Amino acid sequence: MDEASIQKMRGRAKSALTRIINFFSDHINKAELPSRIERLDNVFKDFDHYDAMLPEEQSEMEEFEGKYFEMKGKYQNAVDAWNCSSIVNSPSIFSENCSSTNSKLPRLNIPQFSGKYTDWLAFKDLYVASVHNNKSLSNVH
Repeated sequence: MDEASIQKMRGRAKSALTRIINFFSDHINKAELPSRIERLDNVFKDFDHYDAMLPEEQSEMEEFEGKYFEMKGKYQNAVDAWNCSSIVNSPSIFSENCSSTNSKLPRLNIPQFSGKYTDWLAFKDLYVASVHNNKSLSNVH
């Protein structure tokens, strides 16, 4: 294959990535995600193949790679968002991978522990019930 043909094929891969970038939206259909991720990966492989056939000074891999990884991240975030929404809609499943959308925590009125042994059990039970067993709080909170 001559250099002009290689550049043309590499250009097709660049165009395909541009179409993928322009098409992406935050409201993408869950059923489309695996196919779109596969297409993105195939475009990257094609570009890598043709770019490697050209002299190093003509390489455009760094720019292409940046766009590829940005899109791969967006698609992975979309997958994660779909997975989290599936988990939230299923009350019997809890995942620490899903970030809480509530950045402000509710105010808790837990009295300060007095230090007396007789008060310990009541304090512990209140803490466990309102904080430790609260599934809506992540470990970071």
